Amino acid sequence: MQLADFLAGIARKIASDELNGRGDPTLTALLRPYVEGDSMWSDERSGVLLGPFSASPTG
Repeated sequence: MQLADFLAGIARKIASDELNGRGDPTLTALLRPYVEGDSMWSDERSGVLLGPFSASPTG
């Protein structure tokens, strides 16, 4: 297993937990800087919860 695969798995778990209402605000905040600003989201809620800070209605 490569380090990149390991880190991607961790990021996926953090995102999944956040989207399922079990997120840890600290871990989600640590993930945000690594989310592309022009990422495509399947629904608006996902973009607000996990997208860059600029996607959040509270900024």
